[in-house]
Amino acid sequence: MKSARISRRALALGAASAVVARRAAALPGPPSVREVVLAGRRCTLVTPTPAPPGPVPYAVLLHGLGETQDPKAGAWAWVERYGLAAAIARLDRPPVVAESKRGDFTEAALKEVNALVAARPVRPLAFVCPHMPNIQTTPEARAYGEWIARELLPAAKAEAPLDPDPRRAILGGCSLGAFVAIEAFLARPEAFGGWAGVQTAIFETSAAGYATRLAEVLEKHGGRDFYLSTSTLDHYRKSSDALDQAMWREQVRHTFRLSPGPHDQPWLREVGTLELVLWLDRRLPS
Repeated sequence: MKSARISRRALALGAASAVVARRAAALPGPPSVREVVLAGRRCTLVTPTPAPPGPVPYAVLLHGLGETQDPKAGAWAWVERYGLAAAIARLDRPPVVAESKRGDFTEAALKEVNALVAARPVRPLAFVCPHMPNIQTTPEARAYGEWIARELLPAAKAEAPLDPDPRRAILGGCSLGAFVAIEAFLARPEAFGGWAGVQTAIFETSAAGYATRLAEVLEKHGGRDFYLSTSTLDHYRKSSDALDQAMWREQVRHTFRLSPGPHDQPWLREVGTLELVLWLDRRLPS
């Protein structure tokens, strides 16, 4: 990409220039990005502009290990380091093109993405991105899930027009955040319409157990949507492959995406985050 990070100042300047460049009334504006303190933790709230007339489907996204020690870096990780704001802009202004020379976004994947966006533009979505501490154990992750459901979501809904229907909310994460997100989802499955894991940091031997627990959620709570993506050089690739296969064995329907590239932020900015945003939109009823 031309810019490895999108600073808050760049977001403001980009918003002004985007308004000039936009075709008259044909495209949405750049998303509103605000840093707020919700339930005692630093977060970014990403909401569409102009504001839609009704409540907005949303995702809570948890970051990786690298930002756990810095609340500001954690709150802004998805927006800046992982390319969330840029992904929204790329999908709002097709065609999507490769911005990296590494080849992480293949021609076949670009063709697929652009065909989907040409058939129907991406609808307004919101994102809640909290700072996450360094959580390494299942009990810690489950406790964090309780905090999300009991404290973070009510606070976020007081700040933004988030859809009150839990089925229109997804809990997701990247790397360590994906591990925490799956445990948090399993702790409070009634609070979300599904789980999304990007380069999920779990043990390969844990995959079958997760698939069984996800199947139990479906049996008890009904339909949920699941997303799993990895890359060819991701050091958790085998774990994601094992989870994909175990979910199919348990008849847990899900979307699985595999792209070239390593486990790093440039891969997220080029393809990983953009494909996640597109899936979040396509899982919603037309």
